[in-house]
Amino acid sequence: MSDQALPTSAAEERIAVASNWTLVWWRFRKHHLAMFSAVVLAGLYLVVLFPGFFSTQNPEQTDARQAFIPVQAVHLFNEGRLDPWVPAIVGKRNPVTLRMEWAA
Repeated sequence: MSDQALPTSAAEERIAVASNWTLVWWRFRKHHLAMFSAVVLAGLYLVVLFPGFFSTQNPEQTDARQAFIPVQAVHLFNEGRLDPWVPAIVGKRNPVTLRMEWAA
């Protein structure tokens, strides 16, 4: 056997000098499900960091009568311009079934 070094390519040289974290990151980037999960996890952390912006109700105030109000659709445009709004919802009791019925 000879004592001559084998020629190495630039990619092999780059891998040889890369740190462990760099190698893990390169492998992680190739995995599509892992990248999608990282984006979802980052979104969840964003919601946790800014709960006041994403909350729909005051956590100090509860009303058991409003527990069964259905979710409403958000309308993004009003009269041809961007103006997010939600229609008012009114609950009325059905005299026959005595159940609450919600209408916009």
